[in-house]
Amino acid sequence: MTDSNGGLLRAILPPLVVVAVGAVLIGIAFALEQTPAYEWSLTVGAPSVLVLLGGLIWLGVMLIWYFVRSRSARHRGGAGRP
Repeated sequence: MTDSNGGLLRAILPPLVVVAVGAVLIGIAFALEQTPAYEWSLTVGAPSVLVLLGGLIWLGVMLIWYFVRSRSARHRGGAGRP
């Protein structure tokens, strides 16, 4: 893996983990809705939507930040900050 790909992975890995956790929690809420404990589906589902939304926003910001930073480093002729 080259340095630029490693930087991209480092930038998007934490938000991807948050998105994955949100997706798993939504899956759990869906499964709970199909059981007699359906009251818990909203208790689990509502916060999981917020976790998923927050993770997606964080992921978008990190992608934009990474590409803006890499583009400005190319224009300066350097590799950017270490």
